[in-house]
Amino acid sequence: MADRTRGEPARGRSALLLIDVQNDYLSRSDLAPPRAALLDGVARLLARVRSAGMPIAHVHTRVAPDGSNRMPHQRTNDVWCCVEATLGAQAPDEARPGAGEPVFAKTVFDPFSNPDLAAWLAAERIESVLVAGVHTHACVRETALGAYQRGFRVAVIEDAVASYDPLYAELTRNYLEARQVRFIRSDAVPGAEPEQPGVLPGHRVSSAPESVGRWTRRNPSRLDAVLGFVTAATTKQVDDAVKCAHRAQGEWAAHRPEVRGEILAGIADALENRANILADALVRDIGKPLTEARAEVARAIELARVAIRQYGAAHPWERCGGDVRARRVPIGTVAAITPFNHALGIPIGKLFPALVLGNAVIWKPSLFGAAVAELVVEAFSASPLPVGLVGLLHGDGSVAQQLARHPGIEAVSVTASESAGRQLALACAAHFKPLQAELGGNNAVVVMHDADIPAIAAVLARAAFGFAGQRCTAGRRILVVREREAELLQALEAATRALVVGEPGDVSTEVGPLVSAEARDAIADVVTRALEGGAGVVCGGIVPRGLDHGAWYAPTLLRNVAPETRIFREESFGPVALVSTVRDFDEALTLVNAVPQGLVATLYSDDPHLQERFLTEVRAGLLKINCPPAGVHAEAPFGGWKASGLGPPEHGRWDAEFYTRVQAIYGITGPPKD
Repeated sequence: MADRTRGEPARGRSALLLIDVQNDYLSRSDLAPPRAALLDGVARLLARVRSAGMPIAHVHTRVAPDGSNRMPHQRTNDVWCCVEATLGAQAPDEARPGAGEPVFAKTVFDPFSNPDLAAWLAAERIESVLVAGVHTHACVRETALGAYQRGFRVAVIEDAVASYDPLYAELTRNYLEARQVRFIRSDAVPGAEPEQPGVLPGHRVSSAPESVGRWTRRNPSRLDAVLGFVTAATTKQVDDAVKCAHRAQGEWAAHRPEVRGEILAGIADALENRANILADALVRDIGKPLTEARAEVARAIELARVAIRQYGAAHPWERCGGDVRARRVPIGTVAAITPFNHALGIPIGKLFPALVLGNAVIWKPSLFGAAVAELVVEAFSASPLPVGLVGLLHGDGSVAQQLARHPGIEAVSVTASESAGRQLALACAAHFKPLQAELGGNNAVVVMHDADIPAIAAVLARAAFGFAGQRCTAGRRILVVREREAELLQALEAATRALVVGEPGDVSTEVGPLVSAEARDAIADVVTRALEGGAGVVCGGIVPRGLDHGAWYAPTLLRNVAPETRIFREESFGPVALVSTVRDFDEALTLVNAVPQGLVATLYSDDPHLQERFLTEVRAGLLKINCPPAGVHAEAPFGGWKASGLGPPEHGRWDAEFYTRVQAIYGITGPPKD
């Protein structure tokens, strides 16, 4: 490698360095993106660079069996990762080294501590280095810096890296970019483009998909049934969509509010006319029970009409005194990032207020909800909206990150997991962009001495297990005073066993499958770990008999769950609820507030003193007294506290707080024009 250190001109090609993609490092629950998403990105990248004949080197951490070569922080914290000859040190199948691809061992962050890596790069006459793997804030960073210091051009593949510390990962990105290290997506890497039949394109304006990223859409009720494929939007498609939306937004904002409202009312009518088609798509693609799917369509239409009523008319300026007035103006082009569980209702709750207030929207739905999104955008495309005002981009978290960082996006509204929201929050903060984030809940239900347990048992069972527990408002942690525990457990077990578990297309079904086999397996793992931690199963904990052809998991009720355990502190997002006893109301309040999340909290008691304390002391965005934990009003503010949300709440008159900016206007003496 001496020729590189002397600064002689490089001659040669690019190489990929895949860093620490090993089972132990991928097993962390806080890895962002999580293991499956990262491995999707790594597999796409490897397929692409292998098709182009690019050299690939794998760098793996190797710890001696006696731990003697562990780094100091690992010794101090008694961490054992990637020990030689263990499964944890191996690469998963998606990242297994291919024929002729060398593996270089390291024991510290910097892979260039192994001189054989530099020698290999020299022998291959490498000029540019691509870096992927884990962790962005540590070994990926040191790899990029090591290559940079040796004179290589360096690019980090942003959809094939992960970190368990998103704050430092974002800071690392800013630090490296200031040192001419580029962050690019795998679709920007030269490589062959495979044929992709039956694919939903990344952007409706595009003539053909360009990305090698492809996801298989499977029926949650028939895991062997392929519904189609989805490709990720390319970097160019993202840029084109944002530019097109920016041009359309100026034209749209020039319309009076009542004109915008009239056009959007026509779109709401079109969606309502397709209610059965939309409900069937939710059943087929998401596995949502038919009754709930129909309810979601109705709620989506209600949210659309609420936004139109609220903002689809001329709004006078507000007089501040003297010759000063205030007005609200559209924020510009907004990115809307939405989840699978309410693949219609949540997007409509973002799109309609954003549009009626004069904005353009780039929408990135969940991959599971891609076909539902196409149906929605068809209704927009058939309306007199300016071309490109609503852009649809498919893809994973890397597309969302690209939107958050794009200079043409003025704000981001996201409903996602806490991990995904944290990453987007950091990207928005780095670029001074407003963020509205709804990040899930780990919701508590408090059952006191005077609660009517026979009346609430069925309510709590439906709130916990309806739609297989895949909603952020589900009541997951049920805290009951010890004197009523036995009665509640008996009633709740009976109510849980009475729930109809079955095919989502059956109108009587209350609990359908989870959205995917991976989601089902993750819930099974959560339950296994809870049992290992001392919890007991009241009912469930299995795949229901006769339903192993889909992603079903039986509604599972657990007891004796310690407050310090992971299942108590983290949102499981599946058909799992736990019952914990408390001595009194003081302990109940402590445990309600003892988790990072703060979305919904519910109290069952008629005691006015307890109700007042509940309203005063609970740290959550939605407080409910003697009513079901799940379900929200279309005109009420919806927003979580703590790790459950950032920015202004959604819905009703609160939408203007996010989708507009306020201007103070001085010097107007006559009546202002809207």
